[in-house]
Amino acid sequence: MKQSENIANLSKALVSAQKLIQAGVVKNAQNDTFSSSYADLGAVIGAVKSALNDSGLVVIQSPTASTSNGYVNLTTRLMHTSGEWLEDTATAPLPQIDPQGFGSAISYMRRYALLSMMGLYGSDDDDGEGARKEGIPISNGRKPSKVTSSDDEIPVAIKKRMDQWLGIIKDADIDQLGRAKSNAPNTFQGSFLDTILSAVETREQELAFPA
Repeated sequence: MKQSENIANLSKALVSAQKLIQAGVVKNAQNDTFSSSYADLGAVIGAVKSALNDSGLVVIQSPTASTSNGYVNLTTRLMHTSGEWLEDTATAPLPQIDPQGFGSAISYMRRYALLSMMGLYGSDDDDGEGARKEGIPISNGRKPSKVTSSDDEIPVAIKKRMDQWLGIIKDADIDQLGRAKSNAPNTFQGSFLDTILSAVETREQELAFPA
């Protein structure tokens, strides 16, 4: 984390603001794929903005260039009316290599960075299904960018996304498997979709015929 030379005024203001902010943020959105709730970006901003502004604080969040292909950085800066500031930068893989994927990643990062900086929680069973499932995109009806099956040409983010889905499917129950099967075509294509559907079928058989 980076900061201005002095943050004495900022620190006092942040203590004041946090006394006005509830520790938990109301979960107002739903992940249809895994039937879980989470606090969306609007809910997180709404939970902290008034308290911060009343204490002379403002949060600025902006995407910055990443040195890794398929990743994006987001810098979150907390500023005080005195000019004092502190900031940190988070990095995450893009769920899709297109403008929609970029927007989804930025929105996701803005929410978690703000929760973290404010000392809040709102992700016990969030849209990422916890740290183990972080990065799984919510189905939105969009077809992803076409990708090839060559390992050398597969973006790191797509590989990671598929591995995360496979990790979830491995322990999924029958309802989760049904939603995964329904939403997989909105997220994967070609051999990637075949791999996901094959994993779903294998898990279904395990549940139907337990060892």
